[in-house]
Amino acid sequence: MTNTVCKLSHKEWRKIAKKLRRKKIRQHLAELRKAELKLLESSPSYQLQLEKQRLFEEYEAEKETKEREEAHEKWLKEEERAQKQWREEQRLKNLAELERLKEQEKIREEWEKEQKKIKEEKEKLEALKKEEEKRRQETLNRINDFIQNGGDIPLELQAVSETNPGKEMCLFFNKVGACRFGNQCSRNHQHFKISNTLLVSNFYSHFTLEQNKSSEYDTDIILEYEDSDMYSHFKEFYTDIVPEFKKFGDLTMVKVCCNSEPHLRGNVYIEYKHKKDALLAYKEFQGRWYGDWGGAVCGDFARRRCLKGKSCNFLHVFRNPKNEYPIDWYKHKSNYGHSLSDKLDDTFDNNNYKRNWRWSESPESSPKRQKGVSHKHKKSKKKSKEKDSYRDKSHKHKSTKKKKRDKS
Repeated sequence: MTNTVCKLSHKEWRKIAKKLRRKKIRQHLAELRKAELKLLESSPSYQLQLEKQRLFEEYEAEKETKEREEAHEKWLKEEERAQKQWREEQRLKNLAELERLKEQEKIREEWEKEQKKIKEEKEKLEALKKEEEKRRQETLNRINDFIQNGGDIPLELQAVSETNPGKEMCLFFNKVGACRFGNQCSRNHQHFKISNTLLVSNFYSHFTLEQNKSSEYDTDIILEYEDSDMYSHFKEFYTDIVPEFKKFGDLTMVKVCCNSEPHLRGNVYIEYKHKKDALLAYKEFQGRWYGDWGGAVCGDFARRRCLKGKSCNFLHVFRNPKNEYPIDWYKHKSNYGHSLSDKLDDTFDNNNYKRNWRWSESPESSPKRQKGVSHKHKKSKKKSKEKDSYRDKSHKHKSTKKKKRDKS
């Protein structure tokens, strides 16, 4: 066995030397501590200090244990109280939930009862409606049978409605079929379901009859009209309406009122020879209207002379491109358009006839609209044209009066 000796470098040797030196220092310090400890252990004061420290540590341990036990007991009491409170809250919550469920159940039952009641009422109303519709249809069938075949008047048409039953009869209403108080009259008005005579209220209209609008221009505007003008206008109106009414039966009387009072102004009385013809006319004229576009469009606006501007109640319309669908009301002999006699004598296109004819086409009879004749009679003249056409007349009248005064 050979021992091999290696030569260390100075740096490595220095490192090992420092390590051994530190080891010796540690060993020396440990020996000093042991000696000092033996010296302290042999000292009575040190032993007394150790005893005090031991007693203090025991006291602190007991105190900590006691505090921990007290805290644990306190936690147990608090937990018991919290558990009790939670159980009480759960009990109240369950009671509230039960009460809510009961309330919901009660509301649901009430809602179901209400829905059932509504359904029953709805079914009852539907049944009544169907029954009423059936009775109405039967009545209409009897009325139509009476119109087509004649015979006895249906009982439904023999009934008489009264505005004030039991009171004194209104003499004016009995005589002329109209009263200036209308349904507000204190006396009784009897309305018959069927009659030989039809009354179309305010059917005819002329500027001279509308006294309440005369102040719109001046107080003497009525003086600028002659009776012949109104009568000529009336003849065209008469020529238009009589053939239409004759389509449904023989006429025995046609009268048009020229009163100025609102309840009589322009009333038209049509008397048929047979009641069934009057009933047929009443039925067929439901929803019809009378008048042309010339009575609705503002002529002054077309001439740029409308003094009312934006507040005008007549139609201010644009001129259509290429002047399509013009309204040549100012070229007609009357403000209503061609009369019926002119239309029957002249040859014209059927489409043009439908567009210009003052009467609307007869619609299919609607059972819901059997309560009254509702003819719409538009104004026959433009106020603007009346002003322009009669302004010259007024000037002539005034100049003539002035000459007469000068001569006198």
